[in-house]
Amino acid sequence: MPRTLLFLACVILSTVAANLLLKAGVAADPTGGFITKLLQPHVLLGLALFGAGAMLYLLVLARLPLNVAQSALALQYVGVMLGSVVVLGEPMPPARLLGAALITSGVILVGLSATG
Repeated sequence: MPRTLLFLACVILSTVAANLLLKAGVAADPTGGFITKLLQPHVLLGLALFGAGAMLYLLVLARLPLNVAQSALALQYVGVMLGSVVVLGEPMPPARLLGAALITSGVILVGLSATG
C-alpha cells in the first residue's frame, strides 16, 4: 500500500503542477492565438506532466478500486486551489477554503472506508 500511496501522490502532484504550468503558459502571452499559447514552454511542460500523471494513474488503477482511486484524485482540486494562491497569487475567499476542507474530508472518508 505505501507504493500505491506514493504513485497516487505523484499523480496528484503532477496534475497540480500541470495545471499551474498551463495557466502560467497561457498568461505569458495574453494576446497570442491558440497555436502561440500551445507552443509556450510552460504549456508544453504542463501537457507532458499530464501525460506522465496519466501513466502513473495506470499503476494506481492496477492496485486500487476505481471508485477509491478517482475519489482520492479529488485532492488535486485542493492542490490546484492552494497552488493558485501560492504560485499565482490568486485570492482564496473563505467559501472556497471551506470547499477545499469539505473535499479533503470526503477523500479521508472514502480512504477510511477503503481500508476496512
